[in-house]
Amino acid sequence: TSPVIAGQSATYQLSVINHGPSDAPAGTRVVDTLPAGLSFVPGNLPSGTNWTCTVSGQDLTCDYDAVIDDLAPNNVSPIITVAVSVAEGTQGTLINSASVKAVRTDPNPLNNSDEAPTSITERADVSITKTTATPVVIAGDTVSYTITVTNTGPSTARGITLSEVPEPGLLLDSITPDVAADGWVCDPVTTTGATCTLAALPVGSTTLTVTALVDSSVPVDATLDNTASIAVTTEQYTPGPPNRSATATTTVDTLAGVSVEKSHDPAIEPVIAGTTATFTLVASNAGPSDAVGPIVITDSLPAGMTFVSSSGPWTCVPGALAAGGQQVGRTPVAADARIP
Repeated sequence: TSPVIAGQSATYQLSVINHGPSDAPAGTRVVDTLPAGLSFVPGNLPSGTNWTCTVSGQDLTCDYDAVIDDLAPNNVSPIITVAVSVAEGTQGTLINSASVKAVRTDPNPLNNSDEAPTSITERADVSITKTTATPVVIAGDTVSYTITVTNTGPSTARGITLSEVPEPGLLLDSITPDVAADGWVCDPVTTTGATCTLAALPVGSTTLTVTALVDSSVPVDATLDNTASIAVTTEQYTPGPPNRSATATTTVDTLAGVSVEKSHDPAIEPVIAGTTATFTLVASNAGPSDAVGPIVITDSLPAGMTFVSSSGPWTCVPGALAAGGQQVGRTPVAADARIP
C-alpha cells in the first residue's frame, strides 16, 4: 500500500517462488514478523488460496495446504494477503520481514527471506474552537475563555503553535492548559497576546483556559472579539480549508459604584457667623467600570449658608435661594470626564 499513513491500514502481499530443481511438496511454511508500529487487523485474518494461516502476537504463520498439488519448478504460489493497522504515532521507516521454509532441503537457503521497507507518512486534521461561559461581562471585570484543539487524525499531529490575540479593550491575564500532562509550553503572557506550543497531539482533544480583563473604560454595549489561531506542522489529511482560527465574542455592560463624601473640620476652621467656611467634597468610584460623565453632584446647603466659590476640575452652578436653603450643582469641567 502506498502511501502508508499512520493511524490507517496497509496491505502486504506474500508469495513463494519455487526455483527447483524439484517440486516443493505441500507443507511449505511462510512466517511474517511485523515490526513495532504494525499490528494485524482483528477479524481480518491473513489469507490466500491453499494457505492456512494463524496469528500469534506479531507473528504470522501460513502453511501450504497438504491437499493441494505440489508447486511446480519456477512456479509462484498463490498470494497471501496481509492486512495490518499502522499505529497513529508511528514515524520513520518500518522493516517488515518474511521467511519461507520448504519440506525438502533447499539448495539455496540464502534467498529464503525478504524485507519490505515501509515509509510511514503522517496526516492529521486539526481544528480549534473557542467559547466563553460569560457572553456579557462588566467593564473592569475578568472574562474567561475555553480553547479546544481537536485532532481527528488519522495520525498524531505534530508541531502545533497556538496564538492568542485579544482585541483592544481586552487585557490578557493568563493562559493555562487544563491538563498539564498534555505537554503545552506557553511563553510569558503579555496583555496583548500569548503563544503556546505543543510537540504532539494524538487523536483526541486538549483544552486551555484563557482569562482576560475587560478595560474599565470600555463603553456599554461594546462587543469585544477574542481570537485564537493554530499552525500545525503535520500535513492536513482531508482536502479543503482547515479550521485553524476561532473567535469568541463578548458584549460589555457597565457598573460604577459612585459615592460622594463631604467633610469639614471645625477644630481647624470654626464656623463663625458672617465669615466663610470651607467644605470638601470627594467623589469616588468603587468600580468596576469607569463612571462616565456628565457626572453631577448636588450639594444642598442649609438655611443661613450661601455658595461663594469652588475649586478643582468642577463647574459649580448655584441655585436660587429658598426657604430651605440653597442647592449647588457640580459637574466636571469636561463633559466626557470619567471617574476611574
